[in-house]
Amino acid sequence: MGKTNMDLHTESEIPWTITANLGDGIAAPSGELLQSAVEPFTAVPGMTRTEKLFIQSVESEKEIRELVSVDAHVGFNTAAVATSAQTHVEKSLAVSDRSSTVLFKGRFVWDPALASPLPCLTAEARSLYERDPSEFHRAHGHYFIAGFTKEAELTIFARVRATSRESASKVSAKVKADIKNVGWNADAAAATDIEKFARSQNCEIELDLLKTGMSDDRDSDVPGLTLSQIPGHVKDFQKRAVGTKTTALLVHYTRVDPKISTKTDVSADMYEKANHFYENLVVANVLKSTLPKYYAKHNMEKLLNEIEADGQKYVPRDLSGDIHKLNDLSDRIENWLKDVDELEVYRRLWHDVNAAPGTKNGWNWGVISWDDPELAALAVESKSESRRQPYTWKQPGRQKGSLKIEVPHRKICGIKLMANKRFNGDHTLANGGLKKDSVKFDFMSEFDRGFNWTVKVWSVPEEKTHFTPDEL
Repeated sequence: MGKTNMDLHTESEIPWTITANLGDGIAAPSGELLQSAVEPFTAVPGMTRTEKLFIQSVESEKEIRELVSVDAHVGFNTAAVATSAQTHVEKSLAVSDRSSTVLFKGRFVWDPALASPLPCLTAEARSLYERDPSEFHRAHGHYFIAGFTKEAELTIFARVRATSRESASKVSAKVKADIKNVGWNADAAAATDIEKFARSQNCEIELDLLKTGMSDDRDSDVPGLTLSQIPGHVKDFQKRAVGTKTTALLVHYTRVDPKISTKTDVSADMYEKANHFYENLVVANVLKSTLPKYYAKHNMEKLLNEIEADGQKYVPRDLSGDIHKLNDLSDRIENWLKDVDELEVYRRLWHDVNAAPGTKNGWNWGVISWDDPELAALAVESKSESRRQPYTWKQPGRQKGSLKIEVPHRKICGIKLMANKRFNGDHTLANGGLKKDSVKFDFMSEFDRGFNWTVKVWSVPEEKTHFTPDEL
């Protein structure tokens, strides 16, 4: 596949790294720091400070993507600009059928520091570009750091864990509505109110707190807090917030020398697919915490580790890799995510099975209705058999018999017993049943009558059943 000359924006930005300096060159699309090509300069942040608040309830894969996605036109791939905040997102989110995370950010933002006027190219850099533009870009990149944004930020991850989807949703809504009062206004009464409501819904709230841009690093990363402890940290943050460089403001070299082209020799397909691949990896690392124990967790974490290792091997930061390898990696991570989604539906299936265990002399056990399109999409198979024992004068009295249905390598998730005649006598679930690979019924007719029964079972593959009681 041929390369496409991407036309870069003349201004952009990426997260500021601890090794960055004003004037450093930046390569696109890797985000790599390179030698400076401009004369030394300074930039001073403005004195005005504004507040910015952000609250989001993260309850699905869609909302995870909103947190980690990178705008595809910026010119830098996700792998290069991954930040510590992104790492916290991966570690601190809980998103499943019975959990969600409310993310709160309170931020002080100072006016940007930007060089004015912009510095000139050094004589050496200008001479290098005139001799060999490609060598200039290898040495100095396509942009230089012309300024920065200074911020101080308080982040709260409030994970809501519940015994039901309904309770998780109610408590998440309460946290989202009131977290500003706790996390920015330091209202202790609001914290107590949320805690009481959570207890009433049989929910737990776990909190991690991250503070950046303070006068020192004391208590900058505090996991395992209670809501009542948050107001004290808020007051501490607001008192000691001095700001730190968080965003590097980039200017393309064409802004200081119009002869320098904004074109870069990068495959647009490679760039866009790499961005989406790395976004999927972040989503996967969040969702892996929801995987069930045993088979699924062991095997799927192993698969994810293999995909990540191959990503580092076949998708270099400068995106000079093989698009076919990247396509294969993209398919693998998307299939992994589909399997996680499917496991969540299986988890819900077995939760519903547990809620309807039936009795030995009942008629229905587990899930026997498949109107729910999500459940109907699972690998559910049905099997039915009948047992008829007519009355005969040669064997007067009560007729006896049994019926056994086997589903090898599968587990039963629903059983329905149906009487095919009016006077059918008694029935008992003798052995097997839900979560087993077989079920056996014993039958006994009324006196001097026969019986006629039909048993229908629904089952799913055995490997889709490994959920512990606490996971349901």
